[in-house]
Amino acid sequence: MALTDAGSAAAVVTTPDDQAQVSLPAGAFPPSAGQTGLGVAIQPLDPVQVPPPPAGTAIQGNPYRITVAYVPSAATATAVQPVDVTLRYPVDATSVILSAGAGWQALPTTLESAALAVDATATRFGIFAAASTGVTPSRPRRTPAWAYAAAGAALLAAGIPTLVARRRPRPAPSPQGKRQKR
Repeated sequence: MALTDAGSAAAVVTTPDDQAQVSLPAGAFPPSAGQTGLGVAIQPLDPVQVPPPPAGTAIQGNPYRITVAYVPSAATATAVQPVDVTLRYPVDATSVILSAGAGWQALPTTLESAALAVDATATRFGIFAAASTGVTPSRPRRTPAWAYAAAGAALLAAGIPTLVARRRPRPAPSPQGKRQKR
């Protein structure tokens, strides 16, 4: 991403699977002497390899280490305007949390439940995670095969009388049942 005398250009950086996205407004990072650009890295992490979240909070999906550095020096860049971070989650999330070295911090978050995403703004970087509060959700339950078999048998049993009734020939109307003309 280019760096001009006015600072960084606007840009959007996304993971290949579109699970994490960083949106940088123009001028979010100030110019730095001798630097020609910014490098933004989004690295997915295994949830068991990050610090545990605060009590009563569960990480939903992968946490992501997000770094922004000047090019060519690789010196850490600090935002002077809020940067937008969007994370998708698999089950349920209500917030974005950030671990920047001194424990986790909850960020003001916008929930995009239709997209299964949470959105927050930050000026610091580190490890970001979508999180939920309350009890850690269990893995999604799968319907056992016997339940499908039982449902299929019930549907079949209900349908057989209907099929048999449709195949029986209907009796012809009796002549007495007809009205005679006078």
